[in-house]
Amino acid sequence: MPNEQEKIERYLNDEMNKTERDTFEEEIKRNKALADKVELNKDLSSFSEVEIWV
Repeated sequence: MPNEQEKIERYLNDEMNKTERDTFEEEIKRNKALADKVELNKDLSSFSEVEIWV
């Protein structure tokens, strides 16, 4: 079973099937700490993409 970070990465990389994605999105809605981690990972991913192009 994937750990939380693996789930976040799979979610952000659009690697989840519809059922997994729906379940994870419900979990994000119920869990503020998880929602914050997802946002942080989005921000870090965006920052990394910018650095590659600079």
